[in-house]
Amino acid sequence: MTKFVIGYGTPSQDVYNEVIDFSNNSVACDDMGRLEYNKKLTGATGGLLLGKYPLVCGGYTGTEADQGVQKACFLIGEEDTIIVNMTEKRMAASSITLGHEDSVLWVTGGEFDKTLGVKLSTTDMVTLNESTRGPVMPEPLSNHCVAKISAYSAMVIAGDSNERRYLAKTWFYDVVSEVFTQGPNLKIGRQGHVCGVIADTFDSTLMVVAAGGYDIDIGDMVSAEAFTLELGVWQDLPDMPKALSHSPGISLPNGKSFLVIGGESGSYLSDSLLELTCFNKTCTWNEMDQKLDVARELSVAIVLPDNQANCSERIATSTVSTPSTSGA
Repeated sequence: MTKFVIGYGTPSQDVYNEVIDFSNNSVACDDMGRLEYNKKLTGATGGLLLGKYPLVCGGYTGTEADQGVQKACFLIGEEDTIIVNMTEKRMAASSITLGHEDSVLWVTGGEFDKTLGVKLSTTDMVTLNESTRGPVMPEPLSNHCVAKISAYSAMVIAGDSNERRYLAKTWFYDVVSEVFTQGPNLKIGRQGHVCGVIADTFDSTLMVVAAGGYDIDIGDMVSAEAFTLELGVWQDLPDMPKALSHSPGISLPNGKSFLVIGGESGSYLSDSLLELTCFNKTCTWNEMDQKLDVARELSVAIVLPDNQANCSERIATSTVSTPSTSGA
């Protein structure tokens, strides 16, 4: 799989769900639906179920008395057809796919009301048929990030709690035993950061990456760090090419690179794709030639099967950075 779809987010008026082939800069891909104003959605989360269903859950529309926080789950491009409803409304949650053939989307934490800002410790186990209550996290969290280590293990990383913001805490989660275990603290607290897993191309060592995010004293963050089971501690990675928060990230199917997509960078929204690769314990960031057609933050990015997107030779266009309309 060499394509991904990025959808929703800010700006959210007259924005389409954009498909990018990250292996070929010379092609443009058909989008997966244009959103009308009343379909705007930010702060949602999602993943690819069973290798072919790009499922999106939660988020907020800002069009209702309770700030429009959603519990609905639907397939990208089919917003009018609700597949299932989660057990709770959630925005600013984080999710990964789990289980045999990625049959479950594990949606964690978030907030049920944008104004109140109360964080959730509950989780949902979402399939294409139903959503059931999952394990309760050790702490209520939003603007956190979950990294998938394997089909049956994950790492919950930092975010905001009800007691304080910009946590540095982490937890391992074992799917089989449904047990959370305290992990090592990040070197610096983060919220609105991106995370994922990457393999060193020299010896296939797996590393959990946490990058960017927001801190009240720093603003949007440029720093990144990585954790390996071998060392058991977080270590600094090179800084990203630019400071970013509220960016989605994807671990590419070959496991050898990790992408940070768009996000907020100071007072502007980013259209960039930043790629991280590692060889023999040395990691490098690269700003890719591909750009988003629409700069955005608080969006959802999901890897797609190649047969779900039609691509053809690109007609040259230009993009303009978009002023940010949200604050962390």
